[in-house]
Amino acid sequence: MTDDSTRGLRLEPDVPPAILEAVPESERKAAREAWLRLEPHRREMLAGSSHGFAVTMLRHLAIGWDPLAPLNRLPESAGGGWARKVRFAFPNGGGEWMWVRVASPDAITGELMNEPEHAPNGALGSSVGLRLTPDGFAEAVLVKETG
Repeated sequence: MTDDSTRGLRLEPDVPPAILEAVPESERKAAREAWLRLEPHRREMLAGSSHGFAVTMLRHLAIGWDPLAPLNRLPESAGGGWARKVRFAFPNGGGEWMWVRVASPDAITGELMNEPEHAPNGALGSSVGLRLTPDGFAEAVLVKETG
């Protein structure tokens, strides 16, 4: 005799179908595994996000990169080192968050890994001075453009 109350019950929450369909088929298994490693509140946040954002986040998590973390270890295949999330403050308030490649978790200088969308100074590859903050993130204190 089967218990109808458990029919269709999933013991592990699955990736919402619309998000999973946006993931390249060759990456779906890794995306499912990354989804299952997420805390419930992060699953909920991703489920309510745009599919593009959710797919990017799952792809990052699948390779061990957490876009919400202040620091990520870079694979040797990408040159090694670390990527630190850094806030670039705007003179009139606000700011833009970007990734800076650093040699170690406590480094106070690095190289900009993003092309700024809104920041008034800096470009991909620019040298950046950092002020580490107690929450593990950092603020840009000096940007010297390359070239």
